Amino acid sequence: AIDEYQAGETPTARRKKLEAGTIYQFIAVMKALMKWAYRRGDIVADPTLSIRQVKLNNTRLVRYSASELAAIGAQLEFAAPELRLLFEMLLAIAVRVREILDARHDDVDEAACTLMLRNTKSGRPFLVPCPPAFMRAYQEAKMLRRPDNPHILPPAHGSGPMETPYR
Repeated sequence: AIDEYQAGETPTARRKKLEAGTIYQFIAVMKALMKWAYRRGDIVADPTLSIRQVKLNNTRLVRYSASELAAIGAQLEFAAPELRLLFEMLLAIAVRVREILDARHDDVDEAACTLMLRNTKSGRPFLVPCPPAFMRAYQEAKMLRRPDNPHILPPAHGSGPMETPYR
């Protein structure tokens, strides 16, 4: 099946031609499933050991224009302070949204201008240097601090980190 998918056969009446990202996901699932079955002892050998993952070209082809960026900035002026600060922090240090949302005040070293990301995609902590733009946003975020919530960007109600914005 993987060979057929990677060969780029033309679409049939029953299925479309698969994109490289779909093939990548298929291979990842199959490798994980076979590894799990081998570790459990359900199979004597992992048949996916020799299968290589496909290379993906994740180069971003679209860039925001100056007018689009200005429109986003105008919308952020009227947004909730937590949302505006989230965007400012993300633009300053370019990390994943969830990494900023999971960050706590104790993770920020103001003297060294660093942020320790504890919940990263790799599962390992990562120390990020913070430029002045991030530190300015953090100073403003400290004013939103609640004594019962250690997160840099708390939700409007309740505990824990702010939810990931989707609009």
